[in-house]
Parts: sequence; structure tokens; C-alpha cells
Amino acid sequence: HFKEMCPLGPWVMLFGFLGTLLGLLLSPYVSCFNRDMCFVDAACIHQTNKTLMQRGINGIGGFLLVSRELRILWSQPYLSRLWCVFEVATYKKMNPGGNIVMAPLFVDESVLLKYLGILLCTVTYWIIRCNSDSSIVLPGTMVCSLP
Repeated sequence: HFKEMCPLGPWVMLFGFLGTLLGLLLSPYVSCFNRDMCFVDAACIHQTNKTLMQRGINGIGGFLLVSRELRILWSQPYLSRLWCVFEVATYKKMNPGGNIVMAPLFVDESVLLKYLGILLCTVTYWIIRCNSDSSIVLPGTMVCSLP
């Protein structure tokens, strides 16, 4: 019997990261997903041209009326801005049966930072493992026994 190191952990993490990234980038183009429309006020209402901004503000009631859900990307200063309070109040007035969902932004940021941290640790481990002459076994590897 001989024992050989199979660095499975780094490859799984590396290709898992690439697969996840590819899936996130290509998912809007896959036709099997539900094609719900989304209105993002900061992107759909012009932020500098006053005429276009007013047209967007005038049309927001139509968007809020036909929306099934108001998804709020919440951060600390959200309810301190009058515009945001206006949107929530208008939505509840025009669409009393509609759902309001608050998604805190810090959760997405922390998940992304943790995911990138794990990727960085994996790449660092992989570089150390490939450049080391000693046969140390670090977490994330699997010892394979072949007959």
C-alpha cells in the first residue's frame, strides 16, 4: 500500500466558486426561470435631468399599483429619506393587499465577504500546498490509499 495526497478541497472550492459565479451571471438568460419584471427606482427614474425625473415620478404610481410586492433593500438611512417613506406610503395606499418585504443589505454584503474570504483561504492553501516540499497534511485534503 502507498499513500498519496489528493488535494480535493482546493479544487472543489475553486470550481465551486467558478460554477456559482457562472450560474449567477447566466441565470437571467435561462428561459426556465420566471420572468417577473422589476422596477428599480434609482435606475428607472433619471437622477439629474429634472424633466425626465418628473416624468418618472409621475409614472411611479402606475408601477406601484400593479406590483404584487414591494421589495425594500434596507440600510440604516433608508427611512430617514423622505422619498423612501413616500414610496412605502404610496404603495400601501394604492395596493393595500400587496406585500412589503425588507431585505437588509448588510446580510448580502456579509455573505459575499465570507464567500470571498473562503475563496482567498482556499487559494492561499493551494499555493502553500503546491509549493511545499514537506508532507504536512492541512485541513481540506484527503489522504487516498491505493492498493
